[in-house]
Amino acid sequence: HILFSDAGGAAGSWVQARVPTVVTLTAVFFIDARTGWAAGHDSVVLKTGDGGETWAVQLSKRETVPLSKAAALRRLEAADALAATDPDRAGEMKESAELALEEARIAAEKEPYNPFLDVRFEDARHGLAIGGFGYFFETRDGGASWTDALARLDNDGFLHLNAIGRFPGGALTIVGEGGQVYLSSDEGRSWSISTLPFDGSIFALAMSGTPGEAYVAGLRGHALATRDGGDTWSELDIGVTQTLLGAAAQGTTVALVGANGTAVLSRDGGRRFERLAAPSASLAGVVVVDENTVIAAGERGLYRLATGQPYEHLSATLGRAVTARAPSMQRDPRQGAP
Repeated sequence: HILFSDAGGAAGSWVQARVPTVVTLTAVFFIDARTGWAAGHDSVVLKTGDGGETWAVQLSKRETVPLSKAAALRRLEAADALAATDPDRAGEMKESAELALEEARIAAEKEPYNPFLDVRFEDARHGLAIGGFGYFFETRDGGASWTDALARLDNDGFLHLNAIGRFPGGALTIVGEGGQVYLSSDEGRSWSISTLPFDGSIFALAMSGTPGEAYVAGLRGHALATRDGGDTWSELDIGVTQTLLGAAAQGTTVALVGANGTAVLSRDGGRRFERLAAPSASLAGVVVVDENTVIAAGERGLYRLATGQPYEHLSATLGRAVTARAPSMQRDPRQGAP
């Protein structure tokens, strides 16, 4: 499903777009009011040029498997060429390429196919799509053609890549499984690793718009912030232990959502959080409307969540509007598991 609203997200204004796939979609990114991309399962990337009303397939599993195999074979050839002058490095390259080739073979037999979990474009031409099992693809022609960029990351374990963003005027950033944070200051051509004081998986990434500032969130209520472009990270006390799946930030307003209706909001840059009324269903994405209000997306639709107010069900396709009271901030010992 892709839903869009031309009425500021008001209840009853959401319309189902015409989408040429039935697979689960996990991410959407727009560079302007009309041009955007969506990504999801079966290695699908879609593009719209009319503000989200209609979409066309740009990439799918039919292309990603051959691209991954071709990239791995090129790395094997490069390793053979390097063997005479730098055998140690050649051995490392060969081992990595053989692992990538085997992963591509396994991926080709999977149903459903490897998912993309996020997509980001820097402009109308340069875009990156990341996902499960280390999937990492790049386009420099607006999605007309793609290349497998897996070899640019130190990720021989094929850990999941869950979210991508960019510090204002700074580095591209990828977060993922095992607390991995990758940073690139050269438009994605090379990447370094930033170390988190938490080695669990990170599912969400949000840039506040302030240079050097970002928030990440993941397993069992862990959320962290950086104020120096990813050089150092500090843990935030958000008062919940449920796994966090979505994050958004705008100035000093920070919103985090996750499993079992978890939704918290900070209006002071992550120093203090308060619980928002939300449905019991898991929430996977969120955008900030203002310092008191967010729109969250989850397995049962779209919701408007606001400080001190009942939640409002916005998705016209999922039934009438419903309301509920805000849950207590008291910790529940049963919520320790993700």
